[in-house]
Amino acid sequence: MHILENLASGRTLRSVCADDNMPAPSTVCGWALNTKSPFSEQYVRAREIGYLLKADELLDIADDTSTPPRCRAVRLAARQWMLARMLPKVFGDRLQHEHSGGVTVRHENMLDRVALLEKEGKL
Repeated sequence: MHILENLASGRTLRSVCADDNMPAPSTVCGWALNTKSPFSEQYVRAREIGYLLKADELLDIADDTSTPPRCRAVRLAARQWMLARMLPKVFGDRLQHEHSGGVTVRHENMLDRVALLEKEGKL
């Protein structure tokens, strides 16, 4: 599909929808919000792929010595900002640690440890 292919190539939704015979961005967003439609999942995946291609552009921009450094810095910062928000798990500024599973606290072991420390005169 034209929309998904172009989003996956890194084009913006506004740009794709500006092509001839394309629906409005709001229409495409409506389709994407319908989680019962296969388009919804395909849209998410196409956007992810497009954002990852934008990440690849960071290296190209950084290595492009024909562009003035200040211009490169602005282009890099804009893409980094966008990627941190669009793919926060990959490019976010903060690391978030998640713990799954349980924690077992054995009070008897702690009491035994305290008793031992008292016996040794360390408490």
